[in-house]
Amino acid sequence: MKQTDETKIREAREQLEILKEQRGGSVLSIHKKMANDPKLLKAFSQQFAICKQDIEEIPPKYMELMLMIMGCAAGNEVTIKTHGELAMKKGATLGEVGEALRLVFFYFGASAVIPGVQLFEEVIE
Repeated sequence: MKQTDETKIREAREQLEILKEQRGGSVLSIHKKMANDPKLLKAFSQQFAICKQDIEEIPPKYMELMLMIMGCAAGNEVTIKTHGELAMKKGATLGEVGEALRLVFFYFGASAVIPGVQLFEEVIE
């Protein structure tokens, strides 16, 4: 399904711009899909601002690792990939990602860690 109401599409574009600014200049495909319901996108954007945008005490790479771990626990592959990659861009090492995934494995098992392992490349071909 795709939104066809021009008024709602306009609202969605406005909300995407707000979210784009909050996220530092980009939105994901999932956000654009969410825009089919502008109020849902607005709720997401508001929660983002309240819960994530003003994190000051936790260093950025650790915040992203934590979100990656939560994605593993929830089984959300988009969250795992997005925040795993952001963690590495913000300075997380391969070892730190591996340790975070081991914690996921310890608490949630192999099925929770498999999507996170997709962040790695094959060591042996």
